[in-house]
Amino acid sequence: MCLRRPTLVLLIAALIAGCGEGELGGWLEVPAFDAGASGDAGGSEDPDAAVETTPDAVAPVVDAAVEPPLGDAAPEPPTDAAPEPPPDAAGEPPPPPPPPFATLPWTELGTGVAFKDSQNPAGEAVFIGYAGYQVTDDEARAWVSALYEAALAEYGVRYVYAVRGPRDVQYDARELSNSRMARDFVPRLAGHDAPILIAAHSSGAWVACELFEQLFEGGFDPAGEAQGRVVYYDLDGIGSCLPQAAIDAFRGLYFTHAVLGDGVSLQSASMVAAHERWPDQSALLTYDAAETGCHADARMCLHISLVNTRPHDPAGADRTADYTDFDGRPVNRWYLDATRDLLLP
Repeated sequence: MCLRRPTLVLLIAALIAGCGEGELGGWLEVPAFDAGASGDAGGSEDPDAAVETTPDAVAPVVDAAVEPPLGDAAPEPPTDAAPEPPPDAAGEPPPPPPPPFATLPWTELGTGVAFKDSQNPAGEAVFIGYAGYQVTDDEARAWVSALYEAALAEYGVRYVYAVRGPRDVQYDARELSNSRMARDFVPRLAGHDAPILIAAHSSGAWVACELFEQLFEGGFDPAGEAQGRVVYYDLDGIGSCLPQAAIDAFRGLYFTHAVLGDGVSLQSASMVAAHERWPDQSALLTYDAAETGCHADARMCLHISLVNTRPHDPAGADRTADYTDFDGRPVNRWYLDATRDLLLP
């Protein structure tokens, strides 16, 4: 609130009367008031310009008549109290985290097939890992466990299956229990639309083809729960065994190989040919193996680099070590990350 000169003169006079001329007169002078200089028409000069103080002044005059505008509430005092977290939709505390994956036992469903329910609260997705030629039960489970802890939990996988490698390169004996696994996971697909992630390394692709025959041609999925939900990663394996009914039903089909300079992985030509056969229904994923330590001409090392990002033998492959030892040589999750948008809800 701005004081005009008549108000200021009256205020100063009141102060002099209350304090005495001896107290204020030594530092405060009141100039003569020019009535013609005030008013709305010519009152543009600074109303405080008439008040001068000496250098020895120790305190300014406080205009007690200035008040905050009406209606402005005093600010609330700050508080250090943290806001209360909102309850969940049901008013219940959040569920406890699942137990560590490594502490959960594997359940054997049949020959060469093991299962874990990870109890992951982040999703209902299924993962099946098919290991390569002659990879043992323990080796296959070690690879799938490392992959779960590195990536699958993040992608909402709950139901996890590990399948050992076939006894012969082209899986002629058909000795593994794909049918029992299918009977176990198909009922788990009801009531949601989470994906079915399947990764098959090397000769494990032959075993995966058997499962696809059972699901999409053999009547193992009578309600069609798997239709449009399978995301299949053929990791330097074989593509020619895939039934067309499966390819038509996939959500995603990725033929994956590794390249290092002019060098390529063992089954690179097969992956390229498979993609060329189904160019509109598949994609070719090319893994850059520059950080693997493999020699450029070491096709087996590049082949196994799709399991272990730093194979133990730069000139070849050490199957047992590469499937089980991921200390300082992380499990390969690159192909999952390359298709991230397809996997997340």
